[in-house]
Amino acid sequence: MKQRKKLGFITIGQSPRKDMMDDVKKILSEKFEIIEVGALDDYSTDHIINNFKPLEDKNVLVTKLRNGMQVNIDQTYLEPLVQNTINKLEKDAVSIIVLFCTGDFSNLKSNSILIESSIIVQNVVKSIARNKKIGVLIPDEKQTNQMRNRWCNGNLSAEIEAVSPYVGIDEMKKVISRLNKKNIDMIILDCMGYTCEMKNIICEMTNKEVILSRTLVARIINELY
Repeated sequence: MKQRKKLGFITIGQSPRKDMMDDVKKILSEKFEIIEVGALDDYSTDHIINNFKPLEDKNVLVTKLRNGMQVNIDQTYLEPLVQNTINKLEKDAVSIIVLFCTGDFSNLKSNSILIESSIIVQNVVKSIARNKKIGVLIPDEKQTNQMRNRWCNGNLSAEIEAVSPYVGIDEMKKVISRLNKKNIDMIILDCMGYTCEMKNIICEMTNKEVILSRTLVARIINELY
């Protein structure tokens, strides 16, 4: 059996994130020694709420804290914290580092293999959904404009709907019913918070192909070792 490689998962909130990693570990099996870290691990809830909240309705990222609370964070504050976390993982000899967030981070650097989930998700969707109309679920309506810029370009057209992955299945079903009336061809769950259970429910409700970001990225990782 191959020696396990160290694989670091960075969440933009706090670790551990059992709610995300359970689905991922089923795919990765025992190939890797998994290390979880959060960009906000060193900060209290009060500090995060008071110092990292979005200044306006752009660069908004949604995450979850260790106590289960959902928070909105300004990406401008997060970028240096994520970079610091990357640096720490490198010092711990982590050979593959995954930014487990679908937000766009453009200035990160690493001497290890750095997997930016947003790049994988966007490129896969754009390669298989050309000339299609996609439905995109995002966690917060404040992200709508930035997500239109992401998805409504080139050969794609998109319907954007906001529903937090942390509010429960019933609210999601209402949003999916609305989205399903818009003649879409495929659905993208554009947040790592959405679960396999949610994907399965959406598939049953819509009879459409559904791409779940967390498992898509996990399957790409598996190809590396």
